Amino acid sequence: MKKIMLVFTIICMCFSVNVYAEDETIIRVGLYYGSNAKDMVEINVDGQITTYNPSDIDGQVDIVPEEFVKVNGSQYRGAIRLVINSDNKINIINIVNIEDYLASVISKEMSPYFEEEALKAQAVASRTYALAHLNKHKNDGFDVCQYVHCQVYGGVSMENEKTTKAVNDTKGQTIKYDGELISAVYSASSGGYTESAVNVWGSDIPYLQAVSDEHEEEDVFGHKWTYELTVSKATEIVESKGYEIGTVTDIVINETTENGVVTKMTVKGTKGEKVFKKESCRGVFPNHTISQAFTVTPVGENSTVCTTDGIVEKSSMYILSSDGITQNTQDTLYLLDKNGVDSLPKTNYTKFVFEGRGYGHLVGMSQNGANGMAKQGYDYIEILTHYYQGIEID
Repeated sequence: MKKIMLVFTIICMCFSVNVYAEDETIIRVGLYYGSNAKDMVEINVDGQITTYNPSDIDGQVDIVPEEFVKVNGSQYRGAIRLVINSDNKINIINIVNIEDYLASVISKEMSPYFEEEALKAQAVASRTYALAHLNKHKNDGFDVCQYVHCQVYGGVSMENEKTTKAVNDTKGQTIKYDGELISAVYSASSGGYTESAVNVWGSDIPYLQAVSDEHEEEDVFGHKWTYELTVSKATEIVESKGYEIGTVTDIVINETTENGVVTKMTVKGTKGEKVFKKESCRGVFPNHTISQAFTVTPVGENSTVCTTDGIVEKSSMYILSSDGITQNTQDTLYLLDKNGVDSLPKTNYTKFVFEGRGYGHLVGMSQNGANGMAKQGYDYIEILTHYYQGIEID
């Protein structure tokens, strides 16, 4: 069986570039590559199952079925390309019509049960994003990956009648600014207001400006949220990221935008501190700050000092110096005892409470906001022109 299949795939290699009509756009989607590359892959074409090992592949093999192909049990449209990488493992690439690709992407990126106009807006945004990022993974031999790094893709199993209709109804339509394809980024929820790209990524992009998102419904996941983070967990996370600041003593927001998006934050510890800016403010505690619009409230008790007169809270202590007697207002008090100088934090925090809005980076289209607009009677053109400023759709 394997010998028959190998002859078939070699023949397919000669004709794979002509599988699609000239007016169709194809996209190469990386299914498995790099650290996810396979030592073995099972390919099912029309009921014929062949197992490929690296030794079975001389550089590259293209497999072009009449309709579908299964890769390790998952079904895909288009062709499958197997490539041996530098680690002698198999990179697996799906070469597929972009409209078929989108029908799967929309179901993974947006609920297929959203309103029709919201799904159409997603179709145009996803098509634009994909075409604007062709060759994003050029060094890996394909255009985009199947993961959140690009757009999430799941093959045939994720297609849905509503998402396929949304793709067909908007076939070929893209978003442009000054005649060029835009980077049509989107996130799940804004919590009432999107954010300008410059405050998240540092680049001032004219079509990615902050806009009001008043149509997003308040009961959607991420519209408003609260998460608690213990000091021990915060310390564990910071250490795992390689920041050597000791036990976390405080988390301070230094700068925000007028919409409450954090652009500078300091994490303080017993051995130092680490400053984060823009998107990294969201990334340091990603499971507790699911967007970049948040506040943080430390919770704990004031540090105390045992004196001859009893226990005194540090914030209530007075300091005698050459300037006279003043109330202690410093974050850290330094004590001199027989063992030398030791530091005492102003407050013994036990946890930090994060309260915020939105889910994701908050830039571009809010998917839940788009659905809210659709429910209010807006069409997909109106939705897209609301979230992306000064654009044209053709």
